[in-house]
Amino acid sequence: MLLCFCASVFAQEYLKVTQVVSIEATADEPGTSNISKMYISPNALKMDYGDGAVLLYKDAESKFYVLFPDNKEFSRIDLETVKPFIEQINSMMGDFEITGGKTAREEKVADSDTEVWNFLASGEKFEMDISVNISTDYVSIPVYDKCRIEMMKYQGRRAAITRELIKAMGLSLKEDIAVTMDGQLMTKSVITAEIDDDIIEDSEFMIPADYKEVPITEEVFKKIFM
Repeated sequence: MLLCFCASVFAQEYLKVTQVVSIEATADEPGTSNISKMYISPNALKMDYGDGAVLLYKDAESKFYVLFPDNKEFSRIDLETVKPFIEQINSMMGDFEITGGKTAREEKVADSDTEVWNFLASGEKFEMDISVNISTDYVSIPVYDKCRIEMMKYQGRRAAITRELIKAMGLSLKEDIAVTMDGQLMTKSVITAEIDDDIIEDSEFMIPADYKEVPITEEVFKKIFM
């Protein structure tokens, strides 16, 4: 299913998207609120989560890296290395079905027109309710789309949810996610505060020469890819 392209849609080479990410407290974990920043260029994407980890995707290599600026370290995401982590994701999620799609609702987010999509992923081990606002102004962003497609290779069964989100074919500007697993409810909200289309220097997408390579940990991998 493809969205309709209209005169306001344009190809955007550079974007800096600032978002507020909030996770409500649970019985085991305190709540958090971070400012995340996504940088998009014609051949790379960087996601600074505001919590010490930065995801870097390089389109020419079709590779992901995780940077840790505080420690001047980085991890290379190699599919063979993370296969045990992917198997654990599959075990945690089990089998599930996904229903939903585009609704009739339209909203403004960060001065951009959006369409609201709702999805429900439900199985024996978990339930995930997702509401996402997809921009109808920012829809032709090749690196953004390629990054999400490549990410599915590392997500195991979680990729089925990403695949449904990709059908929306646009920049996600707002997300409300509720996950119930092992009897606990976790809620997460992401809302875009600002979109800047100024040119971004290539150095923003480079791994600094003084960074040391370290193995990716299971905790960091699951946090980013699950």
